[in-house]
Amino acid sequence: MRYSHSRVEQFEKCKLAFQFKYIFNVNLINTLDADDPLIIGKAIHEAIETNNKYFDMFPVITDKHVNEDIKIGLQAERVKRKLNSFNCEYEVKLEADDFLGFIDLVITNKSGSVSLYDFKYSNNEAHYLKSRQLHIYKYYYEKLFNKKVEKLGYIFIPKTFIRQKKTEDLFNFRKRILESLEQPYIKYVEYDQNKVDEHFKLINTINNTNFNGLFPFCTNPYCEYCRNLEKGANYMFELPKNEKRQRVIDTTPDLWIYADSYVGKSTFVDKFDNVLFINTDGNTDNTESPFILIRDEKSMTGRVLKTKYGWDTFLEVIDGLETQENTFETVAIDLVEDLRELCRTYIFKKYDWEHESDGSFGKGWQMVTTEFNNAIKRLKSLGYRIVFISKEKREEIKLKNNTTRTTFEPNIDGKTANILSGTVDLTVRAFVNDEGARKLQLKKVSNEFGGGRFNFKRDVINLDINEFKEALIEAQEGIATKPTKAPVSQSETEPVIEALEDIVEVVEEDKPKRRRKKPEEAPEIITDEDGNELVNPFTEDVALEEVEKKTRKRRQRGE
Repeated sequence: MRYSHSRVEQFEKCKLAFQFKYIFNVNLINTLDADDPLIIGKAIHEAIETNNKYFDMFPVITDKHVNEDIKIGLQAERVKRKLNSFNCEYEVKLEADDFLGFIDLVITNKSGSVSLYDFKYSNNEAHYLKSRQLHIYKYYYEKLFNKKVEKLGYIFIPKTFIRQKKTEDLFNFRKRILESLEQPYIKYVEYDQNKVDEHFKLINTINNTNFNGLFPFCTNPYCEYCRNLEKGANYMFELPKNEKRQRVIDTTPDLWIYADSYVGKSTFVDKFDNVLFINTDGNTDNTESPFILIRDEKSMTGRVLKTKYGWDTFLEVIDGLETQENTFETVAIDLVEDLRELCRTYIFKKYDWEHESDGSFGKGWQMVTTEFNNAIKRLKSLGYRIVFISKEKREEIKLKNNTTRTTFEPNIDGKTANILSGTVDLTVRAFVNDEGARKLQLKKVSNEFGGGRFNFKRDVINLDINEFKEALIEAQEGIATKPTKAPVSQSETEPVIEALEDIVEVVEEDKPKRRRKKPEEAPEIITDEDGNELVNPFTEDVALEEVEKKTRKRRQRGE
């Protein structure tokens, strides 16, 4: 592997940044800011060596870009004037088996020796004077070109960071930019072999470093890799392969179950594996799984009454499920309509409202809906099996024929019900039949809110966890994706075609006979004595045609 000075220096500064840049090959994307260090550093090098191409690096030019271009243009012109009288060679490549680098400027002296220079568009003089860069360049230049290097120097190009005053127009501000720019200058350094030795020691350290795990963040506030990773940016994202996934039978679907009181919906969910109940009504005596009680709590601190809202507790539960190691597989919200009401109360107290209508132009309803939906989506994204539990709402609807129709649905508003049902795989109703047996309605019926993604073979089952799993397996028989077969020859397909023809014949025999409309008889053709064809005036078509002609004539006459 070839090592450059910048690569070794990156390892020394931040191992995590080195790992992402050189091991994972993840590069930072330029921000396209006018003062982006990578862009302006490259621009001033090009301006000195050839022409100013700063504007070519941006899709849109603003006043800030023009301000930076003024600085780069003036400073590059100053450097070029100072170098006009020298024998200059730019961007000299140093390429060895273990090293790769580029020298910004090589000046050939009259004695035949050379001097090496590096451009630094920076005010941080002290940092670069301690750098190993020019020392490494001298070592490899003499080794590769067999020429003596006489001097090593940094050409510092000062920056200016003045800002436009509020009372200052753009013309005067740019005039002040030109006046504030200091002249470029050179700082020489003495060659130090110890710095070259340090370079090789660091290379040896890199070669012996295990990069299997991720290194911790560094403390440098200017390290863009660490700072972006701390913000949560995902630089390791990869698209999935374009391959069909093998479907498997799902025995743990996300579920919404609703029922009247004392039917046994909570005890039914309690039989699921590794359940955590998020309970809102305090009825936990008949369940064995651990629970967290969600409610508004008041406490006295001195003489101050403080309230911790139940919605805050629910958000803390989501944080805990997201960040803490646990063995829960199912999260059951019992009851989901109470949780929705706690969210509603939280928004009221937060904005000092008494009702959603206190928020102008529908803002109140939208804020409650957004707060609740975002929390539910966040909970869903954690990967747990989600179960919503609700009470049943029964309504009697009078029809036009004076009959009454009874409907059943969860005890929550319709819009929220539609959103929640879209987040689960199955919505079912539990009930007690006339014989007192607890049942579970699987198939959708017209007067009940429910349905799902499964084609159940049984309409109703007992409210039993084992029977529910059996019904799920029955509903998903044969769903496994079949592998794509290679094309077969015609000789191989002939038996299949014959079999299909037999099936078609059987199906056609089993089809019920239908009455078909008799084909219309052709009009009778009448001929005269000489054999010429005459139109039969007694056919229905001709009669209708004659009536239509008479009708059109009457319309034209206005009759």
